[in-house]
Amino acid sequence: MVLSPSEVTYFIEQVAASALSFGVTPEDIAPVGQALMDLFGFRCSPPTVVIPSQGAQPQSICSAQDCPIAANSSCVGV
Repeated sequence: MVLSPSEVTYFIEQVAASALSFGVTPEDIAPVGQALMDLFGFRCSPPTVVIPSQGAQPQSICSAQDCPIAANSSCVGV
């Protein structure tokens, strides 16, 4: 999925808005938003374990050229 940073941010904001509509507090939503950004918001992120039985899998959905590059980037020559 080749999403831009603004599209990934929009997705995460919509998850937060949905949670707020069900009464979840902003303090409880913030760590979830951060986890979503960490998992999905960086280009060249190495495979990560989210579901233990599936092992490490690619997770990033932000892969457009203007996406931030993961600190532990798995891309060569970026």
